[in-house]
Amino acid sequence: MKSTSCQPKGAMLIEYVQQSKDLGLDKDLLHGHYLSLIGTPADRNGKFEQFVKARIAEEVARQFFSPNENTGPVGDPATGILLGKIIDSGLPYFLNLLFFATHILVIAASGKGKTNMLVQIIIGLLAKGIKVHFFDHKDTGCNFLNVFPDALFLEPRHERWNLFKGFVDQQTRNAFVARCLGDYASSHPSARNTLNSILADYCHDPDDLPSLQDIAGVVSKIGGEDSAKHQNLSNALFNICKSIGDLSRVRIAPEPPLLGKELIIFSRKSIPARQENLLISSACTQEWERLTATGHDSSLHSVHAWDEGLKFFGATGETSQHGLVQREKITKDRSYGIGNILCTQSVKKLLPDAVDNCSSVIALGMNNPKEAELTARIMGLNSSQEADLLNLPPGEAYIYTGSGPVQKIKIPYHDLGRGKSRAEIEQLMTPHWEELHSQATYSPKIKAKVRKLDFRVTLGERTSPEESEDNSPEKRPPEPILEETLLLLSSCRGNPAYGVVQHYRNLGWSSGRGNRVKSELLSNDLLASRRVVPSAGGRPKEVLTLTPKGESFLEQYEKDA
Repeated sequence: MKSTSCQPKGAMLIEYVQQSKDLGLDKDLLHGHYLSLIGTPADRNGKFEQFVKARIAEEVARQFFSPNENTGPVGDPATGILLGKIIDSGLPYFLNLLFFATHILVIAASGKGKTNMLVQIIIGLLAKGIKVHFFDHKDTGCNFLNVFPDALFLEPRHERWNLFKGFVDQQTRNAFVARCLGDYASSHPSARNTLNSILADYCHDPDDLPSLQDIAGVVSKIGGEDSAKHQNLSNALFNICKSIGDLSRVRIAPEPPLLGKELIIFSRKSIPARQENLLISSACTQEWERLTATGHDSSLHSVHAWDEGLKFFGATGETSQHGLVQREKITKDRSYGIGNILCTQSVKKLLPDAVDNCSSVIALGMNNPKEAELTARIMGLNSSQEADLLNLPPGEAYIYTGSGPVQKIKIPYHDLGRGKSRAEIEQLMTPHWEELHSQATYSPKIKAKVRKLDFRVTLGERTSPEESEDNSPEKRPPEPILEETLLLLSSCRGNPAYGVVQHYRNLGWSSGRGNRVKSELLSNDLLASRRVVPSAGGRPKEVLTLTPKGESFLEQYEKDA
C-alpha cells in the first residue's frame, strides 16, 4: 500500500481497516483470526496492524489479478510475496520468503525497472513483518520516502554505534577492527601493529570504550613521538572522522541500535567507497556477534537490499580484509536469518562468491549482449530467452529460483514521485535523528584545524597573502596548519643540516608532495631556503630553515596542542 504523507500509527491502522472493508474483508473475522495466532496479550501489541497489512496484500493480489476459478496463483501467498503476474497466463506470481534467506541477484541495465521492482519487493517484505535495510547509492531513498513515509533515512553522520564494541570477545573484535583500519589507511605494517596494541590497551571494557575520534587522537600523539608512518595513519583516521561526523564521537551507543524500524534507508552516495566498505564490514560483523551473544536461528527476519551491489560486493580489492568480509557476509548471513538482494548492471564485475551464493536470479532488460549471455548461462535460459533479455521493456523480468521452470513476469508499476529535497528530509527526519543522538554518549569535539589557501598565490599571481586586495584581519587567509605542514616544520627544526631530499625521505613523502608543502611554507614566510655545498664537495643541496615567524608559529601551535 502506498501513502504520500506521514501518518500516526493509529490513523494508518484506521486506513488499513477501511481498505480491508473496501476489499470485502471483515474486521472482526480478521481480529479473531489474529488473536488465535498470537499467544500472550503482550505479544499482540503493535502487531495487529502488521497482520492486517499482510492480509490486505494477499487480498489485493487475488482481486487485482482475478484468476479463473480453476486456476490458482504460482507460489503460496501465505509464505511468499507478490512480485507480479505471469505474462503468459496472467496468474499472480509469489516468491517464497525462503529464497530471500538464500539471497537474490537482480541484473538489469539502467532504466529497466530495478528500482520499481525493489519497491514491489519491499512492500511485500514489510507486509510479512520482515525488516529491510536499503543501501542507497543513487539518491533513490529521496523518492522512497514518498512510498514509505515511516522509513528512517540515515546518512553516516546520523548513525549511532561504536565500531569497537565487541559482543562475544573484545580482543578478537579489536584485532578485526585494527586490520580493517589498517587496510583502509594502507598503512605501514609497523603502524598497524601499533594500532593493534593501542586497541588492545584502550578497548578492553566493552561497556567503556573510546570513540574512533579518541583512537585517532591517541595514534596522533604516538605518531608525533615516533615516526611519520604513524602520523599518516592518524591522518587517515581523522579523515574518516570528518566524513562520518558525530558517529566518530560515539563512545556508548543505544543497545541494540536501530532495531525498532521496519525500513531503514542508509544513504551512501556522499561517502567514499573505501570508507563505506570499512563501515559496512564493521557493522555486519558486529551484528553477527550480537546475534551470537543473544541467540538466533536461520529464520528470515531482515533483508539487506543493495541498489548497486558493486559498491560492496565488487570484485576489486577482494584480497583485503574487506574482501574476506564480502565472502563471509554472503555465506554467513543466511545462518543469522539475514537475506541480501544484490542489484547490478554488470554481473561479471561482482565477486564470484557473491554470484555463486545467490540461489535466485531476477533478470530485467539488458543492453549488453555479453551480459545477457552470462546471465542466460547463470539462469539456464535457452537461446530465444537470451535474445529476449535484450528486448525486454521496463518492468518485465525473467525469474529463476532453481525450483520449477523459469517464469517471465510483469511487475506492477509504482510512481515514486519527485524526490524529496534535503530540507524536506531534514524536516521529516530531525525528530528521529535527535532521538538517536540523545541515546548515545560522546567524546568531546576536537576543533578542526583547517588550512585555507589563496588560489592567486598558488597560480603565481601574488607572492603572499598580504597582497590581497582586502587585507583586513578578518579576510586574510590564515596560516597553514595542516598535519603535513607541521611535520615538515618539525623536521626542519630538528634536522637543520638535512637537505630537502632527506626531509622527504624521512617523512615517507614523494617529491611532488614534499615540494607542494614546501612551496606553501615558503610563500607564507614560515620557511627560508638556501643552497649549501657539502664540505666534502659534490652537488649543492637545498637546506630549509625556520624563519622567526615559523619558529613562533610552531611554538605557539605546540603550546596550544
